[in-house]
Amino acid sequence: MELLTLLQRDFPLISKPFSVLAESLAISERDLLAKIEKILSEQRIVRIGPVFDSKRLGYKSTLLAAKVSQEKLEQVVPVINHLRSVTHNYLREDEYNLWFVLIAPSELVLNKTIAELKERTKIRKFLNLKPKKRFKINTSFASIQKINEIRKTSPDLRLAEEDRRLINKLTYSIPLVSAPFKRIGEGLGLEEEEVLDKISNWLKQGIIRRFSAVVNPAKIGFEGSALGVWKVEKEEVNKVGRLMAEFTEVSHCYQRITCPEWGYNFYTMLHGKDRKDCQRIAEKLSLESGVTEFKLLFTLRELKKETIHYFEEEGEKEK
Repeated sequence: MELLTLLQRDFPLISKPFSVLAESLAISERDLLAKIEKILSEQRIVRIGPVFDSKRLGYKSTLLAAKVSQEKLEQVVPVINHLRSVTHNYLREDEYNLWFVLIAPSELVLNKTIAELKERTKIRKFLNLKPKKRFKINTSFASIQKINEIRKTSPDLRLAEEDRRLINKLTYSIPLVSAPFKRIGEGLGLEEEEVLDKISNWLKQGIIRRFSAVVNPAKIGFEGSALGVWKVEKEEVNKVGRLMAEFTEVSHCYQRITCPEWGYNFYTMLHGKDRKDCQRIAEKLSLESGVTEFKLLFTLRELKKETIHYFEEEGEKEK
């Protein structure tokens, strides 16, 4: 568990990061790499690398939900999961039982994909719950990382072709070798120092939120998970968002748009040891925030969970 905690903190952005991590644990670099390979194979961590802000990269995202009968699930789920732009898909305990995240390089592509999904799945209506404000996104269980206000960022972010290729490469787990950034650069015609400088600059600019291990909560003792949906008064959103973002059990905290048939405007992803623990967390959130109108959509099954590989076309040129 000490290694997991260490990997979830800021990863050393230096030539030989694993050597430094090994030293802090008083083991050899070789032993450390073997341990990391093991926890990756056990899926306790998904990958080690940067978590990018998709909005800064020009991508658009939304949370979609649909009512799908048990009989139709077997036909609908493969259609949705086949899309590379779908990163997460869950069966949840609610009338709206299918919840998935869609990320696309533009609003036009996003809307076109939704229209195609309606046609292919024969689902006439999706709840299209676009984000309005992000208060926290953090899949680290070693520390609190929150964003109380969305950074004011330029919509005109321009990336050179080599930057796009590097970003694509970094969406995969970094190689488990003594000098991983040198290895990454070799495949792209970049020096190790150039790779490290670009990563450091993107961190400063907020293009990268953090550089660390991304954990799988269910594999490290958080077997209970639920999407909390809340009805928060407009004037209370900022206050509630800041408060709920402080809870370590909350990994994601968003304000989203509403739909005529769905009045919930605030979302928290809760992680606990079990169902009862999630209920306890939600009750505490309700008590401290004063928000009483909410419900928990417990995760029944994880149908898809993948990292989006930004600028895949550019990246494929290198593979």
